[in-house]
Amino acid sequence: MPLSRTASSHMLNMTHNFSKTSMPWGPRRSILAGGSGIFFFLPGVFATGAMKGWIYLAFWIQGVVSFMSDYWTCGMDSAWHGADRWMATIMTLGMMWFAHDRLSFWHAALALPPLFCLYLSKRAVLAADWGKFVLWHTLWHVGGVSGASYIMWLMYDQPALGDVVGNIASVVVDVVGAVGENASAAMTWAGGGSEL
Repeated sequence: MPLSRTASSHMLNMTHNFSKTSMPWGPRRSILAGGSGIFFFLPGVFATGAMKGWIYLAFWIQGVVSFMSDYWTCGMDSAWHGADRWMATIMTLGMMWFAHDRLSFWHAALALPPLFCLYLSKRAVLAADWGKFVLWHTLWHVGGVSGASYIMWLMYDQPALGDVVGNIASVVVDVVGAVGENASAAMTWAGGGSEL
């Protein structure tokens, strides 16, 4: 499939076929090809400063949306597919723009190998080749996460490992706290009366 046809097909799938699956084999899951998408939260842990929360949120959303589209609803029609196509496109173009603007053209070009893997993944879907789809889609995720993490690390002055672990820990504590508060409120509202 020529690159121009791939781009027009992608645009069609972002709009007209928003909730449609493109998988010819129906419901089928791969923890490698689908589950690896959850790791798109990783580049966000390198963010520091005033925008840290928003950047981290964007990468977390990307990770969840990718997992839900590529693993949980793989091969089934679902709005997760359209959300994933939009998020992946926006995040990829955004990372390329930021890398070019703050670093160099060559840093932005780090997106090309993962994008080529995505292209080969789409070709495998058209050929109904499950094995090649798993290989190339996994490499799209691994390459994208690795490249974006490296760019974020460079853009945010190479934060120390302790700062990165601290960022992860603070988000986990916030999420666990929010879940606990919501569960407690739900129990009280439902008449359970007890705190969790």
